[in-house]
Amino acid sequence: MKQLKNAKSGLFLLELIFVILFFSLGSAVCIQAFTKAHLTSQKAQDLSFASLKASETASVLKYTDNTLESLREYFPHIQEKDGNFLVFYNQDYEECEEKDRFYTLHITRKTESHMQTARIQITRLDNKTSIYQLSLRFPLSEAEPGENNISLQEAGS
Repeated sequence: MKQLKNAKSGLFLLELIFVILFFSLGSAVCIQAFTKAHLTSQKAQDLSFASLKASETASVLKYTDNTLESLREYFPHIQEKDGNFLVFYNQDYEECEEKDRFYTLHITRKTESHMQTARIQITRLDNKTSIYQLSLRFPLSEAEPGENNISLQEAGS
């Protein structure tokens, strides 16, 4: 009689171990799925932010004289380094000083005859990858009304 009771408790413990193992594996799979979903959501937010800022910057470059003073009206914390412009954003997508940066908007410009070319690139500080870049080319003089002389090339990750 005593032997039968020990066999039942041993079987119960074995069953309990299998149930715990099953739930552990299930929770590991769920944690991975939630982590991947969070990372995908973060990438989508970054891409949305970057494409919006690149588009805004393209408009500002097109309709200003591209001097630091004229750009500062739209980007209060803009900096100029080696003829290029840098605008920094924090993790909440707000413009900030360089020491608080998480994202960097980098504007590279060139003037060729009567055309202005620019490359706008947004990168993340933590992995230094380009989130989005936009290349544009437009005439230096004002276009005639109704004429569309701007050329855009965009790339997102």
